[in-house]
Amino acid sequence: MVAVCDILGFKTILYSQPLENIVKFGFGYLRNALYHCLHHENPPEHDPTLEDLQTQDRVGFAWFSDTILLYSLEDNEDGYQKLIETSSWVINHTIVRPDVRFRIGVSYGKVFIDPENRIYLGKAIAEAYELQSRQEWSGGALTPKTEAKIPHYTKEENFPHPWHLVRYRVPLKATKRDGITAVDEDNKPIHDKLITVRYPMLAIDWTRFLHSSFKMDWSKEKAEPSAEDAPFDVIIKWKNIVEFRDEVCMFCKEHYSEIS
Repeated sequence: MVAVCDILGFKTILYSQPLENIVKFGFGYLRNALYHCLHHENPPEHDPTLEDLQTQDRVGFAWFSDTILLYSLEDNEDGYQKLIETSSWVINHTIVRPDVRFRIGVSYGKVFIDPENRIYLGKAIAEAYELQSRQEWSGGALTPKTEAKIPHYTKEENFPHPWHLVRYRVPLKATKRDGITAVDEDNKPIHDKLITVRYPMLAIDWTRFLHSSFKMDWSKEKAEPSAEDAPFDVIIKWKNIVEFRDEVCMFCKEHYSEIS
């Protein structure tokens, strides 16, 4: 089982911020967050190295630019659970940082992995990448092939701990195969990126951790964005993140019901 994790909107970040700031602040935070996700312990005093991140027995780990590859070390239930749990931790630990929010696609299939020579090949990796790139939020989802590998008892018990999963209507970019063609007032096709479809899928439930309830405001100055603040598709992704948190997170539901 493999998970492809991409930073949401990284191209925009790369073109709009000094590279030194991205490396020092965004990726400095990210390396420490990833260490905690992979080791389940506080990071060392220095920024973790690639070797620090790889030296653990939970999941396989590779990193290039804004893409991280996680893969199960064993082809069994325990390996799958650790991969999904780690993916959940990654989203949870980065969701409040707009510069390092992740989209994750999880797939299953035969892959060729040679960590020593940094070679990672397989249809499952391509499928996971495609799934993450279609998602209109910071979050994660499983392909149908991957869902078939999830133990049946977990579904019957509503995904007990430590299976960080939830059945959810995942927001995806429409494609031609969805049979949807949007047109403007002049009957000209509108780019698929502006059309969102929702499919019931197994989504990664990154809200499963006990945490202080937090409001996912657009910024320190504004609770919600306006059309002048960002492109339409960026605002839609942010709204989908908030909607998922509001619908799924039991901790936040309890908190807001107490103060209302």
